[in-house]
Amino acid sequence: MEYDPALLEGVWKRLRHDMWRTAAPDAVAELGIEERCFGPVQVTAVTAAPDCPILNQVRGAAEPGAVAEGHLAAAIEWADGLGIDYRVAVASRRPGTAVAEDWLNRRGFEQGRRLVKYVRDVSWPLLPGVPGVTVWEIGEDEDMAGETMFFDAAPALGLPSAGGILLFSLPAQENWRTYTAELEGQVVSFGSMLIHEGVAALVLDATVEEFRGRGCNQALMRARLLAAAEAGCDTVIAELPEEEGFVAAVRNLLRAGFIPAYHSVNWQRPRGSILSAANRDGA
Repeated sequence: MEYDPALLEGVWKRLRHDMWRTAAPDAVAELGIEERCFGPVQVTAVTAAPDCPILNQVRGAAEPGAVAEGHLAAAIEWADGLGIDYRVAVASRRPGTAVAEDWLNRRGFEQGRRLVKYVRDVSWPLLPGVPGVTVWEIGEDEDMAGETMFFDAAPALGLPSAGGILLFSLPAQENWRTYTAELEGQVVSFGSMLIHEGVAALVLDATVEEFRGRGCNQALMRARLLAAAEAGCDTVIAELPEEEGFVAAVRNLLRAGFIPAYHSVNWQRPRGSILSAANRDGA
């Protein structure tokens, strides 16, 4: 199927922008929740969670002009000044991929986690429903339900409690849909969807460990695919790490008609290393 990597990368930056801009003002000040853009390069950080690279990221490094116009260098300098452990996501199949990788390599960064983007045409057949699993959508009038859900779910997403604060207001946003799955009278799974420029991104999925493998993920995926079609989206996307622990989730995506599209690599400073300012600046 056809897709535009530039548009898909823009969706992932919009995802983080929405999370950061909707955080409560008191949390922004208390936790050091910051977003700054340098040309096409976006930096998002939570300085109260300096050792959580899921929260502290630099995106857009492979976009046109990111290196040549100094935007990536400015972003790295700013991120270094925050004293956080961050990752620099470099997407494949972008005009500046090779240049960004060379720039990072020469400054002592190393390749780390690899994440694969999966795409699906919204019109492809749906997976069947799952008997016994009831899916509910959290609406804008149910802010507290979303707050409670995400506070409890932050650990399942690999986030510290500070990260949960970034999620509380998402169910109330016009371009977001958030769903929970109920099994045996308990809410045991959740998943969200961001709609941006005709693309629906399936994000923030997790299931309570003892209820995994019982169809909750499939039920939530089906509900969001239906909602994406109703919203007039053309493409649905998802992203998963290329790691053993995500084999079942990848299998679910493939069964639902998703195909691997391209990948991103998270570049990082060597663990335990302290680079001099000269090295950071490439001198």
